[in-house]
Amino acid sequence: MSVRKEMKFMSTTATLRLTDEEKMILQNYAESKGKTFTQFIKEIAFDYIEQEIGLEVYKKYLERKEKGTLKTYSHEEVKKELGL
Repeated sequence: MSVRKEMKFMSTTATLRLTDEEKMILQNYAESKGKTFTQFIKEIAFDYIEQEIGLEVYKKYLERKEKGTLKTYSHEEVKKELGL
């Protein structure tokens, strides 16, 4: 589930301070992907957040598994619970 698809806010403007070289690199890369600079920056920012969230979930999974507090369910248990 994408964070971007769930959020509905009014449009606003944000300022990003870049050197001319940084702006050129990002602008050229965005254009090579058929995106505007704004689309590209928004996409990479939200992708980063989604990856971080996924990483945190995975770390919690490993921590619970290591502690022995992780509860897992077999397909059969899930089917039975759902009445399938």
